[in-house]
Amino acid sequence: MFEQDYIMRQIRECVAVTMKLIFKIDMPVPETMVIQNQEKQAKSQELILRIDVDPIKDVLSDLNHITKEKTRDDLLIGFQFYSRIFQKDEDFFDSNQISYSEIREEMKQFFLQYGIFEELFDLIFFG
Repeated sequence: MFEQDYIMRQIRECVAVTMKLIFKIDMPVPETMVIQNQEKQAKSQELILRIDVDPIKDVLSDLNHITKEKTRDDLLIGFQFYSRIFQKDEDFFDSNQISYSEIREEMKQFFLQYGIFEELFDLIFFG
């Protein structure tokens, strides 16, 4: 449990560093990132709220549907979404019948769609 908490904190820190490198956004918490498109901002907030209410597999599916255009805003939505998921504890994963590694793989596939190469992804998020 302690090791998983440490890994999740590391992931949040890596997201903040990546946001600084990619978008020149110097904000410590991804939830404060600005999504320009108001409609997408509203959908992002709705997705984040649904993490605690709906089955996570349904929310992941909706994330992929909402971000199908692959814009800067879509990438920010993904950063916010996965950052929030990795704040969850082991009970969350158990209750959703999904493993940490499955979420990690979903995250990896999401970011690969934006041209973040697998090696770079592993280095940034899990190096």
